[in-house]
Amino acid sequence: DIATLKQDMAEAKGDIATLKQDVSVLKRDVKELKNDMGMVKGEAFQTNWARKAGAHFGRLLEGGHEASGLVSRRLDEAQAQGRITPEESDEVWDADLLWAGTVKKGALAGAEIVFVGELSWAVESQDVQRAAQRAAILRKAGVWAVPFVGGKEWASEEVRQEARSRQVLGFVNGRMEPSPKDWQEVEDLLRSWRP
Repeated sequence: DIATLKQDMAEAKGDIATLKQDVSVLKRDVKELKNDMGMVKGEAFQTNWARKAGAHFGRLLEGGHEASGLVSRRLDEAQAQGRITPEESDEVWDADLLWAGTVKKGALAGAEIVFVGELSWAVESQDVQRAAQRAAILRKAGVWAVPFVGGKEWASEEVRQEARSRQVLGFVNGRMEPSPKDWQEVEDLLRSWRP
């Protein structure tokens, strides 16, 4: 009968409206879960990379170590002397990793260098820029600081080229750029940041 059919249609429309609302909620929840998972992946990557920093920098350095104590003293001195501002000091402390050691070979053998870096699953342009900015602040403080980025992948070829043109050392997917096989290019990059 037609009345029953109309009633069934009205109920179906109500069910469809409820389903649309439920799908909307699910979409929002999935988006939030993706964002949360991205943050978890990033944090896990940073922690793992920092734990293995000695292996990454072992290609370049002897006696590699976490450098926050050294950097703290140098930033305090530079701030007291008016060479950097408190805001610049804070900017350096936002780095994902500070690592130091002495260059192990070549013309720079024995030189102590601090590496200041950004670690991201996919290395983006802002990672390159932040690392370079923080190294420049440390240079103002009299520290021979070299910027680096570490990641699983480059966000794009343009970002990779930006890192090279800005003299930012890259450790991406287990490879160092410039390659330690081209030691002269590595030394040129290190020299470019000497205060």
